Amino acid sequence: MTLKELYDKKINIMEYLRDNHNIDFNDKDIIKCSYDMQAGSYIKGYKNLSHVPVLVRRKTNDYALEEIDNVEYHNLWYEAAANIFDSLDYNSILDAGTGEATTLHGIMKNSKKIPQQIYGVDISLSRVLYASNFYSKEFSQHNSSFVTGNIFDLPFADSSIDLVFTCHAIEPNTNKEKDILQELYRVTKKYLLMIEPSYNLGSDATKENILKHKYITKLHSTAIALGYKVIRYELFDISMDKNMSEIIIIEKNTETTENQSVYACPICKKTLKYHNNQFYCHNCLLIYPVINNIPVLNREYGILCSKFLEF
Repeated sequence: MTLKELYDKKINIMEYLRDNHNIDFNDKDIIKCSYDMQAGSYIKGYKNLSHVPVLVRRKTNDYALEEIDNVEYHNLWYEAAANIFDSLDYNSILDAGTGEATTLHGIMKNSKKIPQQIYGVDISLSRVLYASNFYSKEFSQHNSSFVTGNIFDLPFADSSIDLVFTCHAIEPNTNKEKDILQELYRVTKKYLLMIEPSYNLGSDATKENILKHKYITKLHSTAIALGYKVIRYELFDISMDKNMSEIIIIEKNTETTENQSVYACPICKKTLKYHNNQFYCHNCLLIYPVINNIPVLNREYGILCSKFLEF
């Protein structure tokens, strides 16, 4: 049975592939396959929210379990996230694990700020194609760019973006908190903001859900162990009972000059050169293709061509 047939039968792709490979964690290929198969579904769901009751916990009610309308829940979530973003000083932003840019869209729609530059990166090309098309149409006035890349090997230069944020993008990377945090921290210039499932602070239903799906459990403690300056750590203002989120904000405040090019080779982190409609790394001698105006900057898609700049 093909992955498409499995997905059409509503079988959990991550769970199926873990069982098929006899492993109890999600690797990057499992994550990429699972999310690529879902491409398009997030935008469809975002545009067609149903008025059904959902169980949530929110700060204004001391995180007591309550039932509210699903549409109201999403509106409150985006407003809360936008308020956090508006409290920070930034001109550029990277949505790491952007998916189809629905979360980015909801936050920017409610935000009082418009960054000078917005970037989105995701491991799945299908999702990035959806994201770019959706976001550029909805926010044509924003200077936005979307690329493919791995959260472990981000194709961006050191300290190149003011605010790097994730929203339930780190969650499936079982026991990989340290590697991901170090990479996100490398890229940010001022702040790293993460809204991710909370094993420590969440409800029993959240803990059960995290363990079932092999999600991360040690994001905050890993940030502390790495010596990062955590300026905010608490439950997010409102979350679904089965997937309560914590917010972690890390301050970096690196003094750097403006980068001529934000894009960097995912392998060596050297600046990429744009040549003949492709991106090229002088150091690794690799071409990174551009498909439908989307730079494909995953390390595994680099094509060796030492003489590329001669043509």
